[in-house]
Amino acid sequence: MNIIEVTELIRKEILIEFRRKSSLGGLILYTVSALFIFFLTIKKFNDPAVINAILWITILFGSVNVAARSFIQEGEGSHFYFYTLVSSQTLIISKIIYNFFIIVMLSFIASGAVWLWSGNLGGLPALMEMHEQRQAGNFPEFLLIILLGSTGLSTLLTFVSSISSKSTNQPMLMAILSFPLILPLLMVVIRLTEAVFEGSGFSEIIKDISILASLDIIIITLAIILFPYLWKE
Repeated sequence: MNIIEVTELIRKEILIEFRRKSSLGGLILYTVSALFIFFLTIKKFNDPAVINAILWITILFGSVNVAARSFIQEGEGSHFYFYTLVSSQTLIISKIIYNFFIIVMLSFIASGAVWLWSGNLGGLPALMEMHEQRQAGNFPEFLLIILLGSTGLSTLLTFVSSISSKSTNQPMLMAILSFPLILPLLMVVIRLTEAVFEGSGFSEIIKDISILASLDIIIITLAIILFPYLWKE
């Protein structure tokens, strides 16, 4: 893997994104609109359990939309061109890193929107009172969960997108393959977020954090090992 090549591929993705401003704008609009609809229709929007479910539903579907563009939007000509330029590991890593940053951005936008409309974030007090509450110290744990969850989502969904790109019915295959594979990751992330929203400290969630980190490592390793075989086809 060449770091310079990875950097250049990420730069290429960023340039393409800025040229198609409607694409990123559509993702942000989708995220905010989905949360706003939840806010209008759900009575107990400030309930931590409700916020936890809504937050990760929105992040999940936003992540699927982000990752689906990785390979599905590129034609066979682009795939062959990249095949002659860079190694398969370089290509998949660059796309995973780029999707990771987009998913993290969407996650923070979703979290900010939830905090704005509910008056708190996951049952935390309003911003002016946060420093007086014990739960305010849970923000680093929440940030860590977002980062680890985004890592797993970006890696798994990017790899599934590469598989789906070989099919004639790409969107349907993307949905069919991604949701069963992503369930273990989602279960751990949701359990961790719920614990943090209830005020659990780092020492109380270290076991689940370790499980989530281990899942990320396994997913990344498998994606890097398996993608070259897929890329040759």
